[in-house]
Amino acid sequence: MKVFVALVALCMVIQAGVAVKAQSTRPTDVPVVLVADFTNLTKDKHALILQAAADGVAAELKKRGVYEVISRSQVEKTAANRGMRPPYSAEDYVQVAKDLGAELIVSGEIREVYGSIKGVEREVEVGIVVRVKDTESGDMVNGAATRGSVTAPGGSKSEGELGIDAAALAATRAVTQIESYKAITGTIMNSVGNGPLMLNRGATHGVKSKQEFIVLRAGKHIGRVQARKPSSSYTELNVLENNAGIQPQDRVIALFPEPKLTK
Repeated sequence: MKVFVALVALCMVIQAGVAVKAQSTRPTDVPVVLVADFTNLTKDKHALILQAAADGVAAELKKRGVYEVISRSQVEKTAANRGMRPPYSAEDYVQVAKDLGAELIVSGEIREVYGSIKGVEREVEVGIVVRVKDTESGDMVNGAATRGSVTAPGGSKSEGELGIDAAALAATRAVTQIESYKAITGTIMNSVGNGPLMLNRGATHGVKSKQEFIVLRAGKHIGRVQARKPSSSYTELNVLENNAGIQPQDRVIALFPEPKLTK
């Protein structure tokens, strides 16, 4: 009996060790995100297409390891515990994201859904816009605007089915854009009050005049700065917002421009 108890205890220790090892090998630099429900900006109801776009973005982000995506069930459970009911507002998502430790919120919208018939084929095109925003500040740090177009022989698929496929394709393309974007990041070189505020990134790193950055300390938003005079390797900054005394070694990340859906 003592031997059996000892073996059980040993198995529990091994399992705990495996769990700790699994946790320790998980990437720690991958941001945690909450994917919100998308909104419909077209004149018609497209509930299934809307869901396909949001679910497609969440699935692709998770599959590619771009972000650590909080499950829909976790979001709904946390919202319910706060007495929130769908459809959730932007403020609801911010509160739930903070409760769940999400650094970023991914939101999106269906801008266009076009159906047409070309010869014997039916075609549906869906256009979406996706935004990735900092949970604390609401600043946009990534995004995409893409289209997905799917065709099929007439009668083989309904327009709704083609719309779902097109939305999924647009979602995949949006995540490709998000994944490929490399935001300019850098470090503050000196404190406010000790001469011009400087960033250790310049024109050779892609910094442009009047480009804006959010300032972070330990992952928390503490300010906003704007590029004033980029040199080749350094940039003089204007302070637009200073909530906690910007200091040397504070990190910055460039803001992302509003995604535009073009033809």
